[in-house]
Amino acid sequence: LDIRWASGATATGGTLAGDRLWEITEGAESTPREVPGTASQTATDPAAAADHKTRTVAFWAKQREAMRALKVDRDVARAVMLLREAVVLDPAHEDTRYYLASAQATLGDVPGALAELETLARLNPSSHRALARWGTLRAQTARNKADLVAAEASLLQAHDLNPEETGALLALGEIS
Repeated sequence: LDIRWASGATATGGTLAGDRLWEITEGAESTPREVPGTASQTATDPAAAADHKTRTVAFWAKQREAMRALKVDRDVARAVMLLREAVVLDPAHEDTRYYLASAQATLGDVPGALAELETLARLNPSSHRALARWGTLRAQTARNKADLVAAEASLLQAHDLNPEETGALLALGEIS
């Protein structure tokens, strides 16, 4: 594995097993770390392959139904229920977690929305939208200076990831 980071730095990660999720941090030792529980058994276990296919089909059916509830029917409460069911089927699906957080915020469940966005940011630390939405939501519901400081830190991180996106910058201006 040869890595060319966005900063221009390069690293060699060695040979990695396929069908797994690996995490590599720039600037660290660049030693790949396998994310636990991501090795697929589908190549060697027909039952696991069938289960994986069944879960995938069920996930996409739930996801489509949730998007229809959210965007067509405008039934946010139903969308939240369906998105939660979809997350159970695929806990690592970023769009599902993002839409779940947005729908929860719409319903006034700010702690639930913030928790989903935190999970999304843990799944993908480079998720600009998770960091920007978390910071904006935290700023909008701030009760004290510590909330604004946390919001500002998240928005700065989002802006650092994507300085061309102006939403985080505008929210930072409002916090200031």
